[in-house]
Amino acid sequence: MGYVCQIQDTLSVIPPIWITEDSMRAYFVHFPLPKSHPSIGSEVLQATLNECGVKSGFVTKNIELVSQKPLPHTQPKARLIARGTPPAHGQDARMDLGFNPEKLAGKINPDGSIDLRERNSVIAVEEGQLLGTLI
Repeated sequence: MGYVCQIQDTLSVIPPIWITEDSMRAYFVHFPLPKSHPSIGSEVLQATLNECGVKSGFVTKNIELVSQKPLPHTQPKARLIARGTPPAHGQDARMDLGFNPEKLAGKINPDGSIDLRERNSVIAVEEGQLLGTLI
């Protein structure tokens, strides 16, 4: 699908779909033609968008407007026919542990002594215990 124009003995086919540099918007560009032509069907327009890599974000109202009535042949016009959604920034993965991995100073007894067996230097787990969740 495209417009055929002949300028100074050169035949050119100009595609009617223009996709912005950031690939976030697609426009139907209507160029002036020497005579009027029949309207473009919405199926043909969507198939052309599909061939250009546009798979979603269609502005149905504008596609129907372009495809339902013949376009004027005297004036250039660009109409938004598809719009993308900018990507959202994700979050880094993190791990929530089901136990305390930090080493402790030890348990302080009532008499002021420190029980070094309670340092958490060896972490015991039981079979089937949840060790952590990757988020």
